[in-house]
Amino acid sequence: MLFRSTANITQTGSGNSFTLTHGNFGTNGGTLNMTNTGDNNTVAWTMASTSNTGNYNYSLSITGNTNTVTSTMNSKYITNTISITGNSNSVTTTQNGANGTSTTPGHQIQLSMVGNSNVASITQNGTTTPNIVTLNVAGNNTSTTIIQH
Repeated sequence: MLFRSTANITQTGSGNSFTLTHGNFGTNGGTLNMTNTGDNNTVAWTMASTSNTGNYNYSLSITGNTNTVTSTMNSKYITNTISITGNSNSVTTTQNGANGTSTTPGHQIQLSMVGNSNVASITQNGTTTPNIVTLNVAGNNTSTTIIQH
C-alpha cells in the first residue's frame, strides 16, 4: 500500500475555515502542518491528483486576520510552504504537471508575506523541469503574479 499521511492543524481565532480535498490521492507521502492564530482566515487546500503525487509536504502559518490562501496542486513531490503575518492578504498557488522524482523534487513554493492587503498569485505548470519559487513580501498593498512553465 502506498498511502502515508500526517496532519497537525491548529486554529485559535474565531471565524476561521479550512477546507482540505485530496481527490485521487495515490501517494506514498504526506505531512500537512497548519497553524492559524487570527480571526476570519480562510484556507483551501486541494491535491486533486490524477497520477502519483509523491512525497508532498505542505506547511502554513497565519498569524493575522482575514487572510485567504488557496492552493491547488497535483504534481509529484510537492513542497508548498506559506507563512503570512498581517491582515487581509490573499495568496493563490497552482502547481501541476512537473515530473519530479525522489531525488529531483517537483514544484516547490515558499512564500513569506509580512504586511497588510497584499496579493500573490503563483502558477507553476511545467511538464518536464521542476520549478522553485521563493517570494518574500514586506509591505502593504502589493500585487505579485508569477507564472512558471
